[in-house]
Amino acid sequence: MIIENLRLPVLAILLVLISASVSAQSVGKEGVIIEGKVVAKETGDPLPNAFVLIRELSVWAYSDERGEFKIERIPKGRYNIDITTLGYADLTIVADAGKDIKEIVLQLEEENLEIEEITVTAVTGKSINTSSVIGPTAIRHLQPSSLADIMQLLPGALTSNPSLTSKNDISIRSVQDPGKNNARGVALFMNGSRVFNDATHFVETETDLFNTLDYRRYSTDNIESVEVLKGILSAEYGDVTSGAVLVKTKAGKSPYEIRIKADPRTKAISFSKGFYLGGERGNLNVDADFAHAYKDARSPVDIFNRTTLGITYSNTFIRNNAPLRFNANLSGYLVRNNSMVDPDVSRRDFTKRRESNIALSIYGNWQLKRSWITSLNYNLSGRFSKENFQKFSINNGLPQPTINSMSEGIREGWFTGELDEFDRRNEELPLYLSGKVSAFLNREIAGTIFRTMAGIEFNSKGNRGRGTYYTGSAPQYFRERPYSDIPFMNDISVYAEERVAGKLFGRDFEISAGARVTKMMIKGYSYKPTIDPRSNVKYSLFPYRGEGVFREITLRGGWGLMNRLPAIGLLYPAPAYIDIPLFQYRNSSSGQSLAVIQTEIVDNRLQYELKPVKTRNVEIGADIDIVGIKTRLTWFNERLKNGITDNYSYLTSSFDYYSSVTDPNASPVFREGKVWIKNNQGEYIPLDYTTYTEFKQYSTPDNRGETKKWGLEYEFDFGRIKSLNTSIILSGAYIYQLDGSPGLRREYISITDPVNNREKLPYVGIYESKAHYLTVGDGSSRFNSNLHIITNIPSIRLVISLVGQFIWVNDKWNIYDKERIYMLDNEGNRVYGDWGGERVDGTLYRNPDFYMDKNGNIRSFEDYYTTTDPDLKNRLQMLILSSSQPYYFQKSGYKPYFMANLRITKEIGNLASLSFYANNFTNSRPIMKLNTRPNAAGSRMNTEIYFGAELRLTF
Repeated sequence: MIIENLRLPVLAILLVLISASVSAQSVGKEGVIIEGKVVAKETGDPLPNAFVLIRELSVWAYSDERGEFKIERIPKGRYNIDITTLGYADLTIVADAGKDIKEIVLQLEEENLEIEEITVTAVTGKSINTSSVIGPTAIRHLQPSSLADIMQLLPGALTSNPSLTSKNDISIRSVQDPGKNNARGVALFMNGSRVFNDATHFVETETDLFNTLDYRRYSTDNIESVEVLKGILSAEYGDVTSGAVLVKTKAGKSPYEIRIKADPRTKAISFSKGFYLGGERGNLNVDADFAHAYKDARSPVDIFNRTTLGITYSNTFIRNNAPLRFNANLSGYLVRNNSMVDPDVSRRDFTKRRESNIALSIYGNWQLKRSWITSLNYNLSGRFSKENFQKFSINNGLPQPTINSMSEGIREGWFTGELDEFDRRNEELPLYLSGKVSAFLNREIAGTIFRTMAGIEFNSKGNRGRGTYYTGSAPQYFRERPYSDIPFMNDISVYAEERVAGKLFGRDFEISAGARVTKMMIKGYSYKPTIDPRSNVKYSLFPYRGEGVFREITLRGGWGLMNRLPAIGLLYPAPAYIDIPLFQYRNSSSGQSLAVIQTEIVDNRLQYELKPVKTRNVEIGADIDIVGIKTRLTWFNERLKNGITDNYSYLTSSFDYYSSVTDPNASPVFREGKVWIKNNQGEYIPLDYTTYTEFKQYSTPDNRGETKKWGLEYEFDFGRIKSLNTSIILSGAYIYQLDGSPGLRREYISITDPVNNREKLPYVGIYESKAHYLTVGDGSSRFNSNLHIITNIPSIRLVISLVGQFIWVNDKWNIYDKERIYMLDNEGNRVYGDWGGERVDGTLYRNPDFYMDKNGNIRSFEDYYTTTDPDLKNRLQMLILSSSQPYYFQKSGYKPYFMANLRITKEIGNLASLSFYANNFTNSRPIMKLNTRPNAAGSRMNTEIYFGAELRLTF
């Protein structure tokens, strides 16, 4: 079955490779050579292990002990060559490779603050795909505590104070993320290895449908660079809908480095060192980190500890023929997060989390340089975690009837104890295995460069943990369900992409087009393959030149589809146990008690296939350089469909509720499936009961989530004012976003039946999008700017950046449904209109579309208006939603507000550097009121003033 599903995609990729191989025969062994030497600019000393990359072709070489490198069989053309190595500033040169280039000397400047131009912000990525790159100098200047902190350097992002005592999410191009579908759609890659959490099942709150990655786990001190991919990603990246974060850790020779960080809530220390093993034995990098954070220094209520360790071996083999780059990274972390409700009241009410992780990844590139294949990327990885959760509490309530039967029926239960100690535990043992191979072929035909990529990827994930359990007493109706009962989920992907670069009408152009096909495999489901077509294009109207008025105008665009597979826990939820106490009796004098409970079990595994979340992305952009002012504009339009949302299903059952017993001599017993009590003569007789038919609810998540958004990201680099050693950069974004969940949502309102006050309402309302709320969705928009004023004084090795954050628009509103929302006129007739965005004096109403009775029959709610049965009308009236808030559908927001952040880095020779930051250092926190509610209480804007410092020692 798997072969059948993948046959056509594989054949298509084979055709691409065969055609590429045939066209490559005309190239044969032809091509040019680029060779030279990499040296330190200040001393002229050779730099071994420098990475020399031809960007357009992804072919490379590492310099040897003499700093020499050689790249062969390069198609003729004009290329960007990037040279990087640890401890030195990146260098990019443009080479016209019409013939062999030999004895070129590439001079790298030592990476310190003596360099004239320092980059402490995110810069535009060098790929055709939209991305932002944050380098090591920018990371050190920012002084982040987790990967999530780094994201505030992106255009349109807002400043946030570091917080390690609460979960750190990452969302991309989003004002808000009510269902967490954006955060779940962000992929994290560490040195090319995907970091998943789809096999983690435990969620602390019932409102969470799934887990998202917690970026507190990862230290930032050993990071060489972070690239954030946005918009339309290459076909190489799958199972992603919002974007990707690519983290590259240090590999290569580097000095001993110790970092000490401190801010009001976090203390951290890290160590790293890159050892050059000499000759051709490669390099060994070692790093370690410890962070201790607390929510409030005055009270140990929330405490977080993180310890990380990493070892990386890197080397290049077969240097003179087919260079093979080999990297092996062994890393791990230990995270502890403890919290107490209130230690002054009780130290026996606490929560503890402990997570240990070990990961091994082997990755690299093989420059085969054959006529049918240029190079091969490979990545093999495995991750194993042990995650433990403990919540200890004291039962302060009255004893409650309970049972833990794993089968249906009516049974005798028992009561929970008074002051029971509930020691809740959860054990997760998630395991992830991944393998990925990508093949590349470069060729030149009539001055046009073709670069073909094809690859295959396999992922396997599962959890062998015990799940949730209790040591000792358990709360009401608890059942244990081992995670090891849940099968592993596997997926296999094939992908191909063609990139073409050349001249069109005498101007440079680049096009990429590809597709990715993924087949998910898990027991009990039969998923069809997902297909993700993606394309990007770039065209230079005016190629870059360093003088004149119009120095560059480049247009960009892209379109693509991306899918995110469902998490395992959503496909295999625990069975729903519906326990109804039919009879309860407790005699405090005699100590006698009896609980009779009816149990019904629903196999909560979905009776339908939960669809992968899908996004459709469109981008149009322009890169413009006018008299040295560089402008980058990116308009995007994204639509997310099939987002995971909550919904409910209902079981209708009859229950025999026994009459209450107050006679202390009744001595009730349960036998022969009934409750018996003693009469006045001391004889046992059956106890009377009344039969009721009721709805019982259980969760069934679905794919109703939908997000529509568009926006404009902008960056203006005004260049460097040489007389002031100051650069000015203005960046930001406008985002307009609509979040909804179109489709029918079932909701039972557990209220007393207005006709029979002994029973509950006998109908379930079936509403469009949302229940309980008049609105059918949420709207939001934000327009913000960040003004960076960066002053670098090379003579004293000092850089100061002042960042002004301006929020011009920050609006939210409830989405109006003009087809369902109405008012009543004086005669009680419905009056529909479009009152969205308006202030409405009066009551607005929204009806359910349908209702369901206890027999499972679903009928139109129009029965409310056509029925002649007064009882039915009274009951259906209870399902109508209403609101008298005049501002309910008005767009609410605040006047513009701003704050200023300060960051300073000072190097003390080559031995030390001291960095300091102060967020909102003017403590601008005005109290502002919503424009729709001028008489209501206001809210404080901006983050609280916050500061921190870092000492970095190198030797």
